[in-house]
Amino acid sequence: MPHTRISATTSGAKSSSWSRGRRIVHTSTLAQTSEHPSEVSVSFVPRDAGCTVRFEHGGWDRGNAAFRSKFTDWPLILARVAALADAAAASPVVDHPPG
Repeated sequence: MPHTRISATTSGAKSSSWSRGRRIVHTSTLAQTSEHPSEVSVSFVPRDAGCTVRFEHGGWDRGNAAFRSKFTDWPLILARVAALADAAAASPVVDHPPG
């Protein structure tokens, strides 16, 4: 299976764990205070000719629990990510150097 790279940048996020091709964990201050960030974890589990992706948004505590209700769109966002990944797998893009 061809490798597909999907990336995003979030201001203020700090990576707390990284295992290439297996897992990434980072803090998130999107829609909440930077004093009490939540935590986003994405794990990739090899499966047949692809992988299973597990997404978790946790790290909730007294300092950020009031913001949790702002994150109700994850099912919609993850459905779009899945559609993007499926499209990339069906039609892999070859990276070309600029110029």
